[in-house]
Amino acid sequence: NGVPARVVEGDLADLHDGIVAEIEAFDTGEFASAELRICLDAADTLLAEFGEEEVFRFVHALSATVRDTRSMCHVHLPATFDSESVQVLVPLFDAVIEVRPGAQQRWHLRDRELTTDWLEL
Repeated sequence: NGVPARVVEGDLADLHDGIVAEIEAFDTGEFASAELRICLDAADTLLAEFGEEEVFRFVHALSATVRDTRSMCHVHLPATFDSESVQVLVPLFDAVIEVRPGAQQRWHLRDRELTTDWLEL
């Protein structure tokens, strides 16, 4: 069941407001914790358009919204784990999943300062 696309024009505050409106439209109070999921698949585009500082503030605000609504959010950023753009955003997440060619992944768990070995997907 796909959700119809919604175009949001403006700045990152407008995008956040659009996401909040969509959450409110879906959240009937019947979702279990983390059942409502948000995917931000254009973080590289946002970084190119708005810069690291503004995107950090946006993702920080989005994180608060996610916590308040007991939902879950994942962000796609096609960059290496040690890149500056990823490292700027790492403090906002519980975990970072790094993916590489060959269908492999490794997890970086911030709270435990733990990185797994490379695992098959």
